[in-house]
Amino acid sequence: MPATGPQPQSPAFTLPLSTPLGTDKPFDFRKQPASTWTRLWWAEEASRFFEYVFAGDRDARELLTSHSTVVNGPLAQFYRFTSASTCCGAAVNVGYTEPESLFEPAAVPASLIPQDTATWLPVADRGPHAAGILTMPIFLAKYGSRRARAHALYSAFACKEFVAPDVKLQPSTEPDLTKRAGCAACHRTLEPMAAYFTRVQEADWTYLPASRLPTSLATCGHPKTKNQGQCVSYYDPAFTDQQRPLLRGAYAAPTNAEAGPAGLARELVSSPEFAPCMVKNVVEGLLRRQLTPADDRWTKDLTKLFVDGGYRLRAVVKAIVTSPRYRDANDTASHLLR
Repeated sequence: MPATGPQPQSPAFTLPLSTPLGTDKPFDFRKQPASTWTRLWWAEEASRFFEYVFAGDRDARELLTSHSTVVNGPLAQFYRFTSASTCCGAAVNVGYTEPESLFEPAAVPASLIPQDTATWLPVADRGPHAAGILTMPIFLAKYGSRRARAHALYSAFACKEFVAPDVKLQPSTEPDLTKRAGCAACHRTLEPMAAYFTRVQEADWTYLPASRLPTSLATCGHPKTKNQGQCVSYYDPAFTDQQRPLLRGAYAAPTNAEAGPAGLARELVSSPEFAPCMVKNVVEGLLRRQLTPADDRWTKDLTKLFVDGGYRLRAVVKAIVTSPRYRDANDTASHLLR
């Protein structure tokens, strides 16, 4: 019988890993299939973007708000020709035939050719929908759903988690998770944040323009509408606005859906939790331990230094590595390694 299911892919290229194995074979290596080639450079783009912000001592809020990035040849090829080809065939019958990219192809440096992996060039403006790492393919692919994207950002940049209270879940037909018993405690916060990603396709990186797919669409509200299946792909019949189904994911905050990822970026960087969370992440990374109440006054001083310095981290890092706490942490680490 013929084989069924996905077939294994042949190795297409080889990458070194980061663990030295000895002088005769300094690094291990791993054979990769062709399908991982582009994803490799997505990850490298994010890494170099972080380096651009931190090494350049730029405003750390740019991690979420910046329109800029850096690209090499494979990324140039992806953003020019491939990024817009993965989305939205099912939307043809609701008037959407041309996908819109979060990275405008015209912004790609013309001098880059597909095989040029070593040359990295800056892109000052990816397009009107760009918002730091929120609109980079590596983030949108790793966190494929709207809720996963919101949760990852909430955890990383507000240092908060969704912790459900001790409640007993009951059977419910309530589609609104901000109201459903047992779910509302977390989803009252999560759903409006997830709504910012309404117009970014799940498990994809293309944008659904309001000109073609408005927040609510009357032609999808009538049960006799032709091609109702295509309507359901983008509009949620469980949530209606005067018999007009809402775009999937928008129900908790339609205005957030129109603001897009850039709106969530603005919300996060303007929140009172952003600066303390950034400092906490840097301190714990350098000290290699979690903060305790004994660190509270010190971290408040570091947070003030961070904010007063224009949300730049170089002065904060200097204050940390010249502190007794950092010295003691390294003394402890050195002792454990003996």
